[in-house]
Amino acid sequence: MATKKTAKPQPATDPDFTTPILDLIREVVPEPDLFLDSRNTVLGLRTPRDVIQDPAGERRVREMVLRYKYGIYA
Repeated sequence: MATKKTAKPQPATDPDFTTPILDLIREVVPEPDLFLDSRNTVLGLRTPRDVIQDPAGERRVREMVLRYKYGIYA
């Protein structure tokens, strides 16, 4: 019996994770500028605009936006 070769994992190409964060916010959030400039308790009362300057903060904001996009409100 021949063994099947498996493909090497490819870098993430999911648009939810490769789209620039500001473009994703504009696509998903009804009032993106209001969202970006509003203090958020999840972000320690910082604004998303301030938080996305840091890669870890950008990831956190991206997760928030994707939860909203897919209707996960936990």
